[in-house]
Amino acid sequence: ANMLHFHGSSVPLWPQVANLAELLVARMGRVVPHEAIYCALWRNPAGPPLTANKAVQVYVCHLRKKIRPLGFDVQTIYKRGYKLVKT
Repeated sequence: ANMLHFHGSSVPLWPQVANLAELLVARMGRVVPHEAIYCALWRNPAGPPLTANKAVQVYVCHLRKKIRPLGFDVQTIYKRGYKLVKT
């Protein structure tokens, strides 16, 4: 199971959401561009699927629900990407 562990709390995550969380945590407080997210989640030489943008939106929504009670949020940076921040 993919789990996010933080200050004694464990939160289960879908595999792709866990990959997204790992990427955002590694760049805490900095914008992670859409393209970097696509590359990390879909390691495909042909590029991400046509549905990648919508899928990432779903993953971000799921991640937000899981991390907000822990004092964190994912900000949408219009036309750039996403950023993990402490609330």
